Amino acid sequence: MKEKNNENIFNIDDPIILEQFGKKIRKARNKKKISQGELGELLSITRQAISKWETGKSIPDISIWRKISEVLEIDLSEFVNIVDNSLEDFVDIKKEIEKLDIELDKEKKVVTEDKVLENKEKNNTQKKAVNFYLDKKVLIIIFSLLISTTVFLGTTFFMSFKKNENQEEIEKNEWKQLDLINAEGEISFVGSVTYDNYTSIYNIENFFYNSPIIGTKKEPILKCIELEFYIGKEEIYSYTYNRTATRLQDFLDNVSIAVTHKETFKEENNIVIKLTLIKKDGSNSIVQIEVVPSKN
Repeated sequence: MKEKNNENIFNIDDPIILEQFGKKIRKARNKKKISQGELGELLSITRQAISKWETGKSIPDISIWRKISEVLEIDLSEFVNIVDNSLEDFVDIKKEIEKLDIELDKEKKVVTEDKVLENKEKNNTQKKAVNFYLDKKVLIIIFSLLISTTVFLGTTFFMSFKKNENQEEIEKNEWKQLDLINAEGEISFVGSVTYDNYTSIYNIENFFYNSPIIGTKKEPILKCIELEFYIGKEEIYSYTYNRTATRLQDFLDNVSIAVTHKETFKEENNIVIKLTLIKKDGSNSIVQIEVVPSKN
């Protein structure tokens, strides 16, 4: 599948916006229980492009925002709000300047009209005092605006400088990918981990229970299934199914794991998928799947 041109006409490279877009898309995709590859097919986009969105490396072009919102059942305004909120500081400053201009015009008009009516008979000295007061007020407001503008420009320059530094560090960072398998082979799956020096992204799907009782009357009926995904002792993902009674393979056919871990992948990490199977009679059993990198 050829990936569409995904250059953004907004030229948005703010890491906060990228991260918020990625989280929004990843959360909606997981809620729909579809893999990155399946979402890519629905959008005519490659799985790698979906991965870049979800990891905050790029943002989808505005031309496909509506299609994404329809596929993932997201309100299109949520995407627009992410971009609008990023411009909040600038808009607030602009509104403040406009407000000060309006107040200054009103003050000039009120002071001028009132003073002319009340001091019509007063001498030039009094008129000069009024004008001096107005000039001083204007200078104070202008000075305040200059300070605010200077602070804003300084902050913008500093943020841009830090952003360039971070971008250089990202460009030096190298992403790697490994296939993942079950060490014992009782339950097979298609899995992979994509990682750099700071983050690891796990995608595990297409589970299959390799047992001779699958599809026979001996296959137990389960009323609840709890899935937990651990890296070391840290639980980074969990899911509980308790809607209707089901068989284990039927559950596995509809489950997938797509999760981002804020640490780099290490082969020595102990990665385990724990399945707690609760039967209709209340008894339960635990299946542990040891996840390891493929040696192929």
